[in-house]
Parts: sequence; structure tokens; C-alpha cells
Amino acid sequence: MNEIVKSQNVLQSFDDVERAARAMSASGFFPDSKQAAQAVVKVLAGRELGFGAFASMTGVSVIQGKPVVGANLTAAAIKQTGKYNYRVTKHTDQECEIDFFENGQCVGKSTFTMNDAKAAGLTAKDNWKKYPRNMLFARAISNGQKWYAPDVYNGVTVYTPDELGANVDEEGNIIDVKPETSISDKLWSHFCDVSDKARKLDIVVKSFERENSTKEEITAYGIELSEAIKQIESQNKENE
Repeated sequence: MNEIVKSQNVLQSFDDVERAARAMSASGFFPDSKQAAQAVVKVLAGRELGFGAFASMTGVSVIQGKPVVGANLTAAAIKQTGKYNYRVTKHTDQECEIDFFENGQCVGKSTFTMNDAKAAGLTAKDNWKKYPRNMLFARAISNGQKWYAPDVYNGVTVYTPDELGANVDEEGNIIDVKPETSISDKLWSHFCDVSDKARKLDIVVKSFERENSTKEEITAYGIELSEAIKQIESQNKENE
């Protein structure tokens, strides 16, 4: 049984996965997986992403049907490939900058700043106030993995807990998996104005329902629309 934590290949069948998951769930050491079915899903999700059972139970979650992996596991997964690597070149309470490498060659840089966090409506969250360096690193490593090492998770797009609205502690462990869904009148009004302006410029705008959307989703898509509007307006000026 000790080998379970070292290699996901030890669990060869669904019965193996179920037995391991039930044992860990019954142990009481994993408060977010009190039911065996929850533990099984976590182990199966982690197995598909390349993690062993114990790592899956401690660092993998499923939120809104999407796989969520802690920044520490993502960082380890990148280095363990042998193909990819990263180096943190700047890390303060205001900014995290990470260089990414493929086969020893630098292929890009991922930077996340407190200004980015502010634009995305994140800085009011408790974990961003308490652990800014940790949160900046988590966003920078997650973005960089998606951009420069997309096959680390076999083509599956994974998120950090914070990206899906969960609150985390200093170590990146989830302490509240309920996403923030309260959208202020001011934010929603601004989003509607930006959407209307985009439609007038013939930009296709995705449909959002206020009650089924989070602040992070609305803010991120609003920024995307604003950038598209700026590009079209700039092109129009050049053509005048």
C-alpha cells in the first residue's frame, strides 16, 4: 500500500481506486472528502492528471465540474516532466514573474501583478490580503503552465482553487469551496455597458446570467471585451 503515494500506475483498476479512496475517506484525515464517492472522484481526477492517490486527495479538487490543482502540485508537475522547467525571477507582494523553459530553452514569461488582481476584482478577498505573494505565484504558475507547458496535464485544462472562487490558506489548501457569486450593481452595470458597446461594433458577445455568474467571470470577460473594443477602435482610426 505504501507504493500508492508514489505512482498512480499502482492502481490498475477501478476496484483498486475505489478501495484506496474508501480507505482514505474513512480515515478522517481528509475533511473535504467525507463521502467515499467524493474521494473516488478526486483520486480518478488526479490519476488522469498524473498524480498518485495520496497527492490527489491532498492537492486535487473538483469545483463546478472543473479540475482544480494547487499551485505546489502544478509547480512539481512541471519540473517532473523533464521537458519543462521554470524559474521565478521576481517575487514580491506586488508582482510575481516566472520564466518558463522547454528542453532548456526559455519559451516565455508569465507575470501576474497586484494591478492584474485588482482589475480582476480579487484584491478584496481575504486570501489576497493575507497571502499576496502566495496568490501571485499561484496565478503566475497556473497561467504559465497553460501557455507554455499545455501538455503537462495531458491536454486537460486545470485551474487553481482561487481561479474558481475558492478561498485558500497560506499553503494553497482550500478552506471554502463555495464560489463568490455576489455581483455588485455597479460591476453588472459596467459590464452591460461594455457588452452593448461591443455589440455595436459587431463583436460577438457571450450570454451571461447575473445570478449564475461570479464576479471573477464577469470581470475577466469584461476586460476581454474592452481589449477587443480598443483594437477595433484603433483600427478604425488608422483607416480614417
